[in-house]
Amino acid sequence: MINTIEEFKIKYPKAAIVNYDMENTFDCGLCYKTGPGIVERLRKDKGKYITYPKIQPYSELNTDYKIFIIRNNKMYELEQGNEKHTFHIKREITNVDISIFDDIYLSKAKHKNPTIVNEDIYIIYE
Repeated sequence: MINTIEEFKIKYPKAAIVNYDMENTFDCGLCYKTGPGIVERLRKDKGKYITYPKIQPYSELNTDYKIFIIRNNKMYELEQGNEKHTFHIKREITNVDISIFDDIYLSKAKHKNPTIVNEDIYIIYE
């Protein structure tokens, strides 16, 4: 079981974790990138923050980056879909205590605007 953010970063040094549950606390979901250690707001599309099942593909990240989502207090790993502009849920992650991300997401001072705002929006399929 992964119980600390340090353990998570050792196992997944290159990961983006999109937390849709943060929409309940802030005006948008948030993305934590383990490599640079930053938290970004989700980007806007047509004037509104994107929400599940929409996701930014984070194409500025290397292809060896893993993309995870947190939704309804569960964590999932995504994989690129065969169809254009899609991701699929690869598996539920059950060996990570997702509360380890709380301090990172709840520290409002660390939230940055998205660095990439002109990517196509992808859809997540279950």
